[in-house]
Amino acid sequence: MSLWIKICANTSLEDALLAAEAGADAVGFVFAPSPRRMTAARVAAIALQLPDSVEKIGVFVDATVEEIEATVRACGLTGVQLHS
Repeated sequence: MSLWIKICANTSLEDALLAAEAGADAVGFVFAPSPRRMTAARVAAIALQLPDSVEKIGVFVDATVEEIEATVRACGLTGVQLHS
């Protein structure tokens, strides 16, 4: 059996790289109100430096489709996680 792992709430390149080096299949970035909330610009800078093999997931709460789409494009996200 294969296990797929996402390590969420990354706030720095160092954290995201550590997650990738530890074998995570994906790293998550929070775009919802939270102490770990990220901006699209910060995530875009991090995502560009991650291995292509690592999924980049945006976590959204009550965001509009337009907000999600704009953030996905700006950051180069490969997936989204939706709440509410």
